[in-house]
Order: sequence, then C-alpha cells, then structure tokens
Amino acid sequence: MRSRERLVMTTFALIGAGPGLGLATARRFGKAGHSVALIARNPGRLDQLKKITDEHGA
Repeated sequence: MRSRERLVMTTFALIGAGPGLGLATARRFGKAGHSVALIARNPGRLDQLKKITDEHGA
C-alpha cells in the first residue's frame, strides 16, 4: 500500500497582480500563512499592493 502525503504549498506567486482579484487573492493566501510573490508590469502598482497587504497582515 502506498501512503498518501499531503502537499503543502508555502509560497504563492500571483502573476498579473492588480487591485481587484489579485489583491483579494494575495490577502487570502497571506492571511493563511503563505508567502506571497506579487508580479506585475507596473512597479508603482506593486509598491501600492505591498503596502496594502502589509497593512492587512498578509
């Protein structure tokens, strides 16, 4: 018999991070204890999203 191991994802990479769904997803995974990598074309947007997620404990 083969034992089943639970796969645990510790880092979540969010490609195309934006202020809507991207931000909500980052908050959700961050609050669950995952590391979150935000990836976007606009550096200003990344700074803004990082500030928001940091304020909310994600």
